[in-house]
Amino acid sequence: MDNKVPCGVCSEPISASCRRYGGRACNSCAAFFIRVIRTQQSFDCIGINNECLKTPTKLGKGCKRCRYDKCIEIGMSTNGMIPIQKAPEPKPEKSTIFASILNSILNASITSPNLLISYLSEHNGQLFSDGFKTLEGVALIPMSDKITLLSYVLKKFPITQNEFPALIQLSLCKLQLQHLQIEEQLKIQAVQNAALLKISNFHPIGSRLIELSNISQHFLNVFYIF
Repeated sequence: MDNKVPCGVCSEPISASCRRYGGRACNSCAAFFIRVIRTQQSFDCIGINNECLKTPTKLGKGCKRCRYDKCIEIGMSTNGMIPIQKAPEPKPEKSTIFASILNSILNASITSPNLLISYLSEHNGQLFSDGFKTLEGVALIPMSDKITLLSYVLKKFPITQNEFPALIQLSLCKLQLQHLQIEEQLKIQAVQNAALLKISNFHPIGSRLIELSNISQHFLNVFYIF
């Protein structure tokens, strides 16, 4: 019959012949050790002077810092055989995604006014889809100062995903292209005004549409700064 000895980390009884990654440890402590190695997590001691597990005890397992240190102390090691898992990158907030897409669409409209006219007069989705394609494979974090400020506007005045197309339409109808000749500006303004009259076809109605119109103007005010 195999004799029982205490786990070198938490004192849980284990087989005397049991070894986990070079140390005398129970399955629970071994799993904890590998999890920390893979994720490269770091912890602070919840006690004093990192001595929660100076003597192996089940209660000491509550301190992850001391539990990991104890694993190392009793000789546990992977010798580089366990692959390290990178922590997942934080997902950008909805306001950041909306700000990035709308900024891309507005920039595309300024660069190619014909796209703007096509989108507003024929509701050609090319401009909209190009705004998304511009962001494919592009990391939104860290953000530029411009996107940070534009995102702040949409945090202060949050919108839903269903309202986003209306915000795009309103922003495009108000966009100023002062770098163009006055004749071209007037031509585009006529298209913008006609499209603005049809904005009620979008999902938001009533006072909410007025609110979205105000949000679009706040957004453009920041957009023009850069």
